[in-house]
Amino acid sequence: MKTAMRDNTRAMAWGAAAVIVLLLPGLARGQDGVFVRGYTGPFGPFVRQGQWTTRRLSVVNATGADAMCDVGCLTDDPKSGKTIFSRRAIFPARSRREVELVYRPADGQAGQKSQQARGIEPRRQSYKIWNARTGQLLDTQEGNLLQIDPGPKVLGMVNSNHIPRDTSSYLKDPKNSTAFGWLKTVVARPQALPDRWYGYSMLDMLTLGDIDIGQLRPSQVDAMLRWVRLGGTIIFTGHENMHKVLRGQIGQAAGVGSLGSHWVDRFHAKKTASQAVEVVLDWPMPQAELYVTDAKVLISADTLPLLTHRRVGRGHVFTLALPLVAAKPVGMFDPWSEIRRAIRVAEPLETDKFFRPAQATLKQIAGRPGPTKIVPVSILLAITACVILGGLALQFIRRGELLWVVLIPAWLVLAVGLYVHSRGLTSPQRLSNIGLITPLGDGQVRVQQAFAYCSGPVEQKPTFSAGQGQGIISPASRALAVAREIGRVETTDSTVIIPAKVVPPNATRGFYVDTVVPSPGVQASLTFDDSGVVGQISNLLPQPVNDAVVLTNFKTYRLGSLQADIPTPVRIGPPELLGEVDVSRVWPKSRTSQKRRNAKSRKPRPRRKPRATRAATGPRIEVAGEFTSSLTPDKRRNDLLAKLITVPSFNRTILARPLLIGYVSGSLVDPLPDRSLTRAGWSVIAWPMRISPPKPGSEVLIPAGFVEKRLENIRSSVWNSRSMEFHSTNRPGEVVVMARPPWQGGRLRDATAILTVNIQAVGYDLTVAKARLAKNKAGMASRLKVVSRTPVETFSNPSGRLRISVPNAERFADAEGWLAFSLRVTRPTSSAKTKTARGKPSPGQDNTVMWKLDSVDVVLKGYAL
Repeated sequence: MKTAMRDNTRAMAWGAAAVIVLLLPGLARGQDGVFVRGYTGPFGPFVRQGQWTTRRLSVVNATGADAMCDVGCLTDDPKSGKTIFSRRAIFPARSRREVELVYRPADGQAGQKSQQARGIEPRRQSYKIWNARTGQLLDTQEGNLLQIDPGPKVLGMVNSNHIPRDTSSYLKDPKNSTAFGWLKTVVARPQALPDRWYGYSMLDMLTLGDIDIGQLRPSQVDAMLRWVRLGGTIIFTGHENMHKVLRGQIGQAAGVGSLGSHWVDRFHAKKTASQAVEVVLDWPMPQAELYVTDAKVLISADTLPLLTHRRVGRGHVFTLALPLVAAKPVGMFDPWSEIRRAIRVAEPLETDKFFRPAQATLKQIAGRPGPTKIVPVSILLAITACVILGGLALQFIRRGELLWVVLIPAWLVLAVGLYVHSRGLTSPQRLSNIGLITPLGDGQVRVQQAFAYCSGPVEQKPTFSAGQGQGIISPASRALAVAREIGRVETTDSTVIIPAKVVPPNATRGFYVDTVVPSPGVQASLTFDDSGVVGQISNLLPQPVNDAVVLTNFKTYRLGSLQADIPTPVRIGPPELLGEVDVSRVWPKSRTSQKRRNAKSRKPRPRRKPRATRAATGPRIEVAGEFTSSLTPDKRRNDLLAKLITVPSFNRTILARPLLIGYVSGSLVDPLPDRSLTRAGWSVIAWPMRISPPKPGSEVLIPAGFVEKRLENIRSSVWNSRSMEFHSTNRPGEVVVMARPPWQGGRLRDATAILTVNIQAVGYDLTVAKARLAKNKAGMASRLKVVSRTPVETFSNPSGRLRISVPNAERFADAEGWLAFSLRVTRPTSSAKTKTARGKPSPGQDNTVMWKLDSVDVVLKGYAL
């Protein structure tokens, strides 16, 4: 007993000594008044280059009076210059208060090699506190940061309950076998998660494991789901209490629920249309018994959903019924590949790349900034110098000795007059904007705006705001005239602002706003009939939508204008087709061929190391199209949308759904609500539309842009399915075109397919035929083998646009409703007979003539089943 008491006393003594040691620095600094005690971040010391983050600073006021102070930090970004991010707060006397600071770390310099090899750069950051009234610096707290490069994917992990075994070590291994490669993992406690959506912007994915859902504040759940709607990815992992997590907003976003859990040590995993694979776990784990309400099952385990997926806004929500360690790839079982495959299906527009093209477009409508103060002075000095030199020259040659005495006052009067006249011609105070409005679901829209403020002929001192709600505002890249100025961004309880600062006359200041506001947006009720897409669209925005088009499968259709609060009837058919979106890849020219051509005319030189024939960055992608329904093409709007079009690539496919693109005047966010000034500019609205299936038995016509279409090569490489482009070749080849109605399970009766083929194949024959595809073990149509072909029409030396009508196309439909057509290009029969016995062309045959498919479109007609 005495020994236990002695041990407890000793432990208490050591604890008291530790507390005293920790408090001594604070007591010593308490005489300084107000100081920063410490700081914490939601994901430890980690930040992401160029991404917003939050820091919670602990501030102590040791004085006997309340103190109003600004807490913040200074960053130096190469693009936007030096910026102070601050938060103003009142600190009661003799108290300690925590303040949340929102800021964006600047790009750092090269750090330690050992850290940079892992994509991490150590940096220093100073947190300061100023007197809000006098601007006096009260205290500085130095801190360490670990900045993650943009290269690796960042995975945030949230767990609160104790995990007896290591469940994520395989993710931290740079040589791990997941589909994402090496993942940089950062850990957070539930209580430390950000309350604002941009606090998660440093993450690519977030996993929510075994936590007590009651530990999360409502603001944290709202911020987390808002980040997902903006493009984030969250993965809920299984545990015994998962039924408590999948309730309310989280369960609705995941599209699944849980009835309970049971323990498993092995299971049979099965993907869609594939054989089951037995998976043996390292130890028994809890499996949540999921049921699906509004999600897609990617993998099932013994008839229960194992991995589900649901799109929320522009983001993704995955639910894994087992803990994260069970997702370790083993043989044919690889949940990470399914997650990556679902994530890489991108939206038609890359809204995250909006800022740069918007800034370039804004410069064309906002006018140029006024001259600096040194410009008029320089003009006067230059004129004066010229007059004096001219007068001295005249005096030296004895021509008009006293003329220079008259020239100086005359030129000065003229210069002053020109200066006064130019000031009278300056533009008045105005605010210009270029914006983008996209839906997030649940009555919320994302508003991205690039603003340019012109002060006019009088000096101004405005305060720019991000509007009400959770938004961010940041200065744009500044010109050389104001490069030495220090910008400022201040966080308040309701929004983020750029506080009042003097803007000289005829000067321009640019800034960028990214926020979320409530708005019903646009509601569409569309279906198919015998003329195409019909229905009505209700514009619930406060302004009319002008020059609207529908973008679908890289085709644009004319829609017209949509009046505010009035349902507009819509009819979209083949005549409304504006054109196709042209995507071309231009490789930089190489100097190697030029050197070879000039080699004979030059003297031999020592052999040098050969240069690469192509740039390491790859080809330059050029996009062109018509994105307005106005009678006269609008180059500014077309160029802006062309830079936002998502281009398919090896790691990315495009989500095939119609997208309404229109233009509204002004902006949904006003950064200067209390100022009456001239406003100019417009915002792009990009709104996905859902088309309902037609009634069974009704006659329908499906335009080419709305048909679900796939292309597959048969023993050729004519079609590149990743970059979605045709390649020219000089060999015979075959392409299979598969088409079906866009609604789920869509099938047609008495179907007629109208194929429009644009081809250049002089010297070849084109045979169009109905195709029947082979079946694989799962009963689905194989994309690699054609069982039979029924010729429809043959063309010799095809060149230009061909139109082929294929009746009774449903007779060759497979179980999924796909209609298959074969486009087979062969050499003429006479040329085929000139081959040698080994199948090679004879010396007299021309085998260098190239042919190419430019486009293949399919229009479907028939009766819906």
